[in-house]
Amino acid sequence: MTSPRRLKQLATGAVAALCALALGSSPPSPPPLVVFSDNFDGAAGSPPNRALWGYDVGRWGESAGELQYYTDRADNARLDGNGNLEIVARREQYSGAGYTSARLQTRGKESFEPPVRIASRIQVPAGTGLLAVFWTLGTDLFTKGWPQSGEIDIAEVKGDTPSAAHFHTHSALRSGRDHGVGDVWTAPASLADGFHTYRIDWYEAGIAFYLDGVRRFTVARADMPSAAWAFSKPHYLTLNTAVGNEWTGPPDGTTPWPAVMRVDWVKAWALK
Repeated sequence: MTSPRRLKQLATGAVAALCALALGSSPPSPPPLVVFSDNFDGAAGSPPNRALWGYDVGRWGESAGELQYYTDRADNARLDGNGNLEIVARREQYSGAGYTSARLQTRGKESFEPPVRIASRIQVPAGTGLLAVFWTLGTDLFTKGWPQSGEIDIAEVKGDTPSAAHFHTHSALRSGRDHGVGDVWTAPASLADGFHTYRIDWYEAGIAFYLDGVRRFTVARADMPSAAWAFSKPHYLTLNTAVGNEWTGPPDGTTPWPAVMRVDWVKAWALK
């Protein structure tokens, strides 16, 4: 989750071949084998399924300028009783931070590797200083470190530009420096106005990013330095809303509180 100003190295060359051969010219129908599913059914105020989701608690993201303290409280992550997960960012003093939010992840519970489709139906919050993210990290994060572990940002939406969806991958060059590949697609209306489906079809040959069933961006393995490909191994899922960082800047007087990211479902299917 870092700024695309220093990320953008658009995949070229092999993209057309990748789309035609590995990914297809149009989105295939959902394959039959569901390998992960959460519809967030449950009583209002109850926590998400702890068999599927854990919490990153503390000042995660502080080194990138994030201002929130992530908690495991129902105040910051709860079911709404209507089949949605709510990730709630609040302006409040908590453990030395001026804001709270939640960062849910499947680390140690569920992991995913290619070929796989991963998707979620999400309504993002709008507001300066907010960043809603649906993403993956390599399960070797705590042994190899970042960016060597790899990261796939299935979607990032900044609250001050809520019609723009950002898609990225991060990995490491031989030098250890971050190798970021990404692009942005601008919707005709704010993505905060309703639910939208964010998805990747992830193969050994590359990763295709979709918004509402239409491919918006492709990262081709053939266009990436071989040492930088960190996407042939297991990753885990993460959902969070960050408050303030070097990319979004801090909230201001126009930012609404509480800011709510709503998640209707998260699913993964095995691809052939």
